[in-house]
Amino acid sequence: MSTAWPHQVRAIEAVWSVWESGSDDRLLLALPTGTGKTRTALDIVRGAVVRSARVLIVVPTIVLVDQPLAAMAEHAPDLHAIAGAVQAERSDDDAALVVASAATLTVPGRLDRILAHGPIHLLVVDEAHHALSDTWWAIIRRIEAHTQAAGETVRVLGLTATPYRADGRPLGMHWRVASSYWIVHAIQDGYLVPPRIVVDRLPGMRDIRRGRADYVQSDLIAALDAAGAARWTAEAMGRHARGRRAVVYTITVAQAMETADALNADGWRAAWVSGETPAAEVDTILAALARGALDAVCNASKLVEGWDCPGVDCVVLARPTESMAWYIQMLGRGLRIAPGKVDCLVVDIAGTSEILDWRTPGAPDAEGRPDWDMTREARVKRAAAEEEAGSVYDGLLRRRREVAINAWVPLERLDRGAWCLAAGTASTVYAVQTAPDADTWWAWVQHSAGDGRPMRWERLVDGDLDEPSALIIGGAHALRVDRSLARRESSRRAKPATGAQNGRLGRWKMPKEKTMGTAADALASRLGRWALIKARLACDVGEVST
Repeated sequence: MSTAWPHQVRAIEAVWSVWESGSDDRLLLALPTGTGKTRTALDIVRGAVVRSARVLIVVPTIVLVDQPLAAMAEHAPDLHAIAGAVQAERSDDDAALVVASAATLTVPGRLDRILAHGPIHLLVVDEAHHALSDTWWAIIRRIEAHTQAAGETVRVLGLTATPYRADGRPLGMHWRVASSYWIVHAIQDGYLVPPRIVVDRLPGMRDIRRGRADYVQSDLIAALDAAGAARWTAEAMGRHARGRRAVVYTITVAQAMETADALNADGWRAAWVSGETPAAEVDTILAALARGALDAVCNASKLVEGWDCPGVDCVVLARPTESMAWYIQMLGRGLRIAPGKVDCLVVDIAGTSEILDWRTPGAPDAEGRPDWDMTREARVKRAAAEEEAGSVYDGLLRRRREVAINAWVPLERLDRGAWCLAAGTASTVYAVQTAPDADTWWAWVQHSAGDGRPMRWERLVDGDLDEPSALIIGGAHALRVDRSLARRESSRRAKPATGAQNGRLGRWKMPKEKTMGTAADALASRLGRWALIKARLACDVGEVST
């Protein structure tokens, strides 16, 4: 394997440091697309093989099984020589290094045959943000139990470029972050190109209901179709992306086909692919894009994970999403470095880039802190330069931007700074100073159990943050749960206040409010303050000794 980059070395050393301390925690590596996640994992695998470990690499889908094997053939031939696959008719069950998909391992007998040849000592879970489902955890726990029953040690390593889930379930429930590296770091270090984002909003998009993890797909399909998304996408690309090589993301295969047709009619060389496109045809189309024989390839979700084309310098978001994971995965397809490539143009027709910020800190580091390599002084200096340049992602304005977008309510008469934000009807998120006058903050969510049961509190990130990061992380959680009251511009907030809201305000001798939004804010300011005091996360100013 070629010389590892500094962030890869840090990641490898962090993993082995935890393991060699005797910890049996399941570890997570968070590295953006294009920064060597697979090669970092292979170096860790090599270290395990040298220690006589048997290794199983689990990927989320069958089509991704060949990718680790191809990476071994190119970068780690010593590992490729002992590797095998378990997929369809391929049954290299006795290999020292096995690659299989989660789907294959759920087929009765497939995992049993692998374990019959000896326990697994290192389990590598690729795209680990998927691995909170019952299916995944049945596989992981079965392997752990089998190895432990043999009196041996099993280590579990998760890999992801997006250390969060659309449904808001925290990965920290099962994973300990060993090392993280974020897009901003990789751009600063020269391993990725910066995105240049242009929002060319599709007119006529009506309000779309939100489901548990993202927009309701049936609403989204109908809204995009009614607004003429395919035609508008071609027009927006004509305005901004001529001469670029693009990947276009749509919500359906039908929209991908229509968009490709609209692009071809406008003089582009475009094609589309889907999960039903024969593999040989997909390979031909993607090879044409890679060598510049095509200008654009449209797809719904075929090219979100496990596909790389460094020559792509334009990503077109022809579908809205509230999922940070989806957003970063799509963005990442255009950020890889290539000769002559200076940036990646992101043409966003849905406004996703106005509600999701790619500079949001990623997973915390091993101590639970966001992994910012820059000093505070360096961040302020960079933010000042961004402000002068008019950047919409100005670091100094992160706090102001978050508070302007989401309906955060400042909590007063406490011994420390605190904000609260409604996250649906049964939970509230908080950004709270760790101590009076401290520079560090925590992001909390408080779940109301109902039926008179006590409230349950959960830290969204197990570590200290600065105030903007606490607000951004808390705001992202609230939006995933229910954006109808969290978003300051939500249409629901403008509706008349309910009788129940004003009735409660009256009981507390507080003035009535005209709208649901202002009533919710007034209630939050009262209840949030009380909740923090009761949880001993803050003190009433009257309780502080002088």
